[in-house]
Amino acid sequence: MSAAHVRRGGVARAKPRKSSKVAVPKRIAKKLPVDQARANRLAGLVLAAFMLAITLVVIVALDIPAKAERAAGTATGEAGFTVTGYQIVGINHMDRSLIDRVVTAAADGDESVVDATAAEISELLAGYPMPGWA
Repeated sequence: MSAAHVRRGGVARAKPRKSSKVAVPKRIAKKLPVDQARANRLAGLVLAAFMLAITLVVIVALDIPAKAERAAGTATGEAGFTVTGYQIVGINHMDRSLIDRVVTAAADGDESVVDATAAEISELLAGYPMPGWA
């Protein structure tokens, strides 16, 4: 309590608490063909159903199921797509067999072929140093 309340002799009054239950007003309940307790129960169920409907609309609007599906797909290692082929653009001056060999070996999990091909490409490029690095 503040000093001003004490000097004036005022007492802090507690606010009356409202019930947290859903209640149908008595004048409406008198017009219903059921008693007040049943009307209150029914009003509570309708409120719960309304809140559930709002929650479902929010979940769908925020696209939460799709986000959860993508996260689960990423966690299991399948991102939802499969590479069935590849297309190389601008390979007019390069031997395509090197790329085919690396892609096939990588798909089979053979890292030694990938390393050998990388060494072969390094040897090919050794005769053509990059300007500014030689």
